[in-house]
Amino acid sequence: MYENYNPFKENRTEQMRDLWKYYVPFPGIEAAGKPLVVEGGRGSGKTMFFQCNSWKQNMLEIRKNAAPVTDIFDKKGFIGLYYRVDTTFVSSMKERKRNNWDAVFETYLSICILREILDFITSISKGMPICESELSDFSRFFSKKIYPNSKVESVSAFKQEISTYLDVIEDMINGIADSNSLNIRFVKAHRFISDLCIECGKLLKREEILFKIFIDEYETLQEYQQKIINTLIKHSELPVIFNIGLRPKGMKTPQTISETETIEAPHDYELVFLGVDKATYPDIIKDICRKRIVLGKEQGKIPNSASENIEDYLGYYEIDYEIKKIEQSTSPLSHIEKLNKLIKELGKKQDVTQENIEKYCRDLCENAPIVNSRLHYALLCKNTQYTPTLEELYNSYINKTCRYREWLHNRKNGVVYLLCKESKRKKCILDSMFSQPFLPI
Repeated sequence: MYENYNPFKENRTEQMRDLWKYYVPFPGIEAAGKPLVVEGGRGSGKTMFFQCNSWKQNMLEIRKNAAPVTDIFDKKGFIGLYYRVDTTFVSSMKERKRNNWDAVFETYLSICILREILDFITSISKGMPICESELSDFSRFFSKKIYPNSKVESVSAFKQEISTYLDVIEDMINGIADSNSLNIRFVKAHRFISDLCIECGKLLKREEILFKIFIDEYETLQEYQQKIINTLIKHSELPVIFNIGLRPKGMKTPQTISETETIEAPHDYELVFLGVDKATYPDIIKDICRKRIVLGKEQGKIPNSASENIEDYLGYYEIDYEIKKIEQSTSPLSHIEKLNKLIKELGKKQDVTQENIEKYCRDLCENAPIVNSRLHYALLCKNTQYTPTLEELYNSYINKTCRYREWLHNRKNGVVYLLCKESKRKKCILDSMFSQPFLPI
């Protein structure tokens, strides 16, 4: 029964149900009263943090525990509204001879937050009395802000009409003639979202409640769109606070829509790096592992006698020991030849001199420690906006810059695993790390 269960198989937020069961708070950032810029690499916990502080996960936990829905107002001290950037949608808001894409984007973002608010109102209205006439007034007021000819009289009708707004914006993106056939109004995101949250608080008789907007995958926005979000951060004020999650170096510009304003920490926001704080992050990871084991026990998939301390399964395994074994191995390291070839190919594309190509091959590949050379191959073989040039990688490596140390910190374990796999030591490393039948072997 226990042999095929792996409590760590689901490793992406999108793969999990009931996220709140897995969540471990990050110390010091949940109660922040000013905007947060949460920066971290893939898998560092940005999405988990944002979603588990959103109303949907909070409501799931409250209902699972059979508590009154009104507890949501006290649970965090704020209502979290989560928006994940739709990359394909927002990246299309450009060119096509339209000069007001900024207005289109602000309206689109406002509609997305509006839809989230309406979902929240619909959900909470099932457990607390809300005056029907006030709901109708709320729906009429905000529907006419975007579509003056709107005739909606209820939240449910308003939610259906919102789909039509998004269809109109999609037509604009696709360049369809007379695309604004509804004559929807373009709104300013800051004013619209602030008014929306304030009136929502009044509707729910919780005028003092704080709303936190969590915008995930900010790095995928175009530069002009980031300027709009930066403006929202710059001018965040109670009861609405804007927060963003992004990958390292994901902020293309600190500018706002004003030519004279930029955003910077700590004046305009609190900057949080997930996964970098070696003092607290390991303890968070251990607690996450413990929660997964406990959840497996509750489901009857892990024996009750199993330890909940992840270190009991990892032992005191030294990664440096494995690196030394790889260095002593007679198996050829396949990435060396591939990295040499890749550097030469990239060198030609990047107009690097032959002398520098030889230098890069020598220092980044042949003379570099195996972990570093494998890291260099991993960084260079991915063709993304974050891929460094040969010169950037070389200078970062030689000077051991903060950026390079971050690369190594975030990828070291993965790089060693790849080296073990390539040098036929995969079974050895896994056998060393895991010994219990309900853990991956």
